[in-house]
Amino acid sequence: MANPQTLDTPSEESALKTAERLGLWGPRESKRIYRWAYAAVGIADFRVRPVTVSLGRGRTARGFVGWAAYRAYEASMLKEMWLALSAADEFGLGASRPLGFGAVRITPLENTRRKAAAGSGRGPADSRRLDSL
Repeated sequence: MANPQTLDTPSEESALKTAERLGLWGPRESKRIYRWAYAAVGIADFRVRPVTVSLGRGRTARGFVGWAAYRAYEASMLKEMWLALSAADEFGLGASRPLGFGAVRITPLENTRRKAAAGSGRGPADSRRLDSL
């Protein structure tokens, strides 16, 4: 269980594991994409709130509802990351999907800084918003 003062946001690793479970690629490709995402993708903004869900028989689970905006600062593997995020959008993230957890919606964001920096080689390569429903 996570520290009560710490809220986990959806991670690229969860999306990659979902894509791997679906057979989109193997562990080697997941590791390569994860390394790229760790170095090239950051959380630009987020808003989450913790929730406690009753599972019955006195059991509870902690989670969150909210959104996170991710920004890719380098685009060499953006296509692969978009494939993983699309799989997460369709099938959810994490181990508790059968309980209704892990529902996400992936939305590309328009980014005015991207347009302004297109010719300069600077600025974010892309932005994505990941909503936890």
